[in-house]
Amino acid sequence: MKFTTMRRMDNWAGPFILLTLGAVERVRGIIWRRRPDFVPAKVRRVLVMKFIGLGSIAEALPMLRAMRRYYPNAEISFLTFEWCEGLVRLLGFDSVRVIRTSSFSRFTIDSISAIRWGWRNRFDVSHDLEFFSRFSSIMSYLIHAPVRVGYFIRELRNNNLLTDPVPYNPARHVVEAFLAQINMDDRMLRPEDSVSPDLPPEADSAADDLLRKSGLWGAPLLVSVNVNTGEKSEFRMWSLAYHSVLATKLHISHRAAIAFVGTVSDRERVEEVLGTLPKGVRAANLAGLTRVDILLSILKKSRLLVSNDSGPLHLASMMGTPTVGFFGAESARVFGPRAPTSINIDKQLYCSPCLNVYNFKDYACPYGMKCMKDITPEEALEAVGKLLGKPVEQS
Repeated sequence: MKFTTMRRMDNWAGPFILLTLGAVERVRGIIWRRRPDFVPAKVRRVLVMKFIGLGSIAEALPMLRAMRRYYPNAEISFLTFEWCEGLVRLLGFDSVRVIRTSSFSRFTIDSISAIRWGWRNRFDVSHDLEFFSRFSSIMSYLIHAPVRVGYFIRELRNNNLLTDPVPYNPARHVVEAFLAQINMDDRMLRPEDSVSPDLPPEADSAADDLLRKSGLWGAPLLVSVNVNTGEKSEFRMWSLAYHSVLATKLHISHRAAIAFVGTVSDRERVEEVLGTLPKGVRAANLAGLTRVDILLSILKKSRLLVSNDSGPLHLASMMGTPTVGFFGAESARVFGPRAPTSINIDKQLYCSPCLNVYNFKDYACPYGMKCMKDITPEEALEAVGKLLGKPVEQS
């Protein structure tokens, strides 16, 4: 199923299901009011759920690492959709359960199976890391851990399904929002909480092979570029023409080879950019040709990633690669990578940010994406220069 189809299902069927479950929980609360004592050190089984967004999972990494200290004696499991499986399995969870989304029937069967799996495991605590998904609220309740932690957002009407609702503060960075679920803040993190995950040796070998086959191997400098934002929102997309100008200037100034990364759905747009590059620019379309672990290896081998606000931006930052990110529809202050080697360009127009959890990241821009159009190639190149250093001609 496409992401847009799943969002429609969440918007149409979700409110009715939540209303029904809310009524059941109110009746249940009258009959049985006992709330279990919650002592993190006594917790034995924890379930974490995050279904959408590789970038969000990457931003949650410090919290997920700190969770091991918060629940020192617990097994921690993760429930996710199949497109996030590759990344989640690199993060060291005790078990990972996947719901396939390739068809409605598989989605339904796997969801029911996941609920039964949750019952069998008898989780003590569940953490729902989604900000605006009714599906995750429903799954959290039906799996029915005695302690259910999640974000209370009035528009979702999911408060009475949570035993421990966490208010969502749209003014705080997403990393802080995740940490709030385990009663921590930035000061409690340790340096090792943000260390990039280890990649299997075969991922590095496959990345090297792909770079050789694409003609990018051995370049003086490798820069990765992500032109798209997936199905979620084209409002976050920087101009393809600007990407072409930037790639050309990087070739001239730094002799950079350009690896265009992304998903299968990005290939057509990348080809459009490649078709406008001058002869001699060393660039290749790698979109859709990699597993997540191979993509992470390519990002780690890159001196820099230039990207719209989307998954690869956060994955690169997680792997320690410097980044230049373009923001407008969403806030760099809330969602931008916070590493010292990350530069987030945000024009901060009056209408920006326009996408948020309260409109379920669905908005009709009346200004033709002015926030992205106002970010010029020259501004992007200036940011790139700060991270790459002097051009080759001047060194």
